[in-house]
Amino acid sequence: MQLQTSPAPDVGTAVVTIVGAALLGGLSLRLAYLAVRTRNAVARPRAALWEYFGFAGVVGVLYAAFVLLGLWIDATLPFVDGLLLAFVLCFALAMREAYFNAALANAERDRLGEYRMRRSLEIAFVALVLVVSVGPLLGRPELFTIITAASAVAVVGYGLYFQLRRSRRPGTRGTLIDTLLRQTVPVIVFAGGALVAPALAIVVASETVASAVAGVFVVVTAASLMTVTIKLHQHLSSRR
Repeated sequence: MQLQTSPAPDVGTAVVTIVGAALLGGLSLRLAYLAVRTRNAVARPRAALWEYFGFAGVVGVLYAAFVLLGLWIDATLPFVDGLLLAFVLCFALAMREAYFNAALANAERDRLGEYRMRRSLEIAFVALVLVVSVGPLLGRPELFTIITAASAVAVVGYGLYFQLRRSRRPGTRGTLIDTLLRQTVPVIVFAGGALVAPALAIVVASETVASAVAGVFVVVTAASLMTVTIKLHQHLSSRR
């Protein structure tokens, strides 16, 4: 993979990026640890939900590490947007998993064809992550910036769709999962915003402004993720 030297960043933007990546990396690591502990304490039908949270934590750590590495070596690592999209996707899939856990039995899913549709969409989203990750290596950065923004909107919308459907079902409010997923909504919205922000440089703003906006979105993503980890830690502490 050929690395490109990144243009000299604005100092303020660089500081925001470093702070956001460091916070997100640390909180993602904590999320992965808490998700694994919770996964080991729940019954198998709900294990997949916590596995998605754990995967999100791992991907968040990788994203933060490579962002900081890119700043350190003064190079653009084109696959970091793919990692952030995968981070958002893991949370979106967790929202979908929570909906199906509350709504349908396995037999009903099969009868309605939900299972095949779910797997098809998963493959499509994973393909988008791969395109966003490796596409910039092929050139035409503006095209892949637009594809990244559109992919982020699609993945965020997918997660919010299932979150809205689940929240409307009776008996789902007030539980740990309900609280966590409500607190996860701003995480995926802000992380998605960080992926959409670079597209501003194509239509309405300079590249410096777009980078600054993306950096701010990463910071607020980390701040939102903090509330998720606090709630999950409180839940685990209460089970002792």
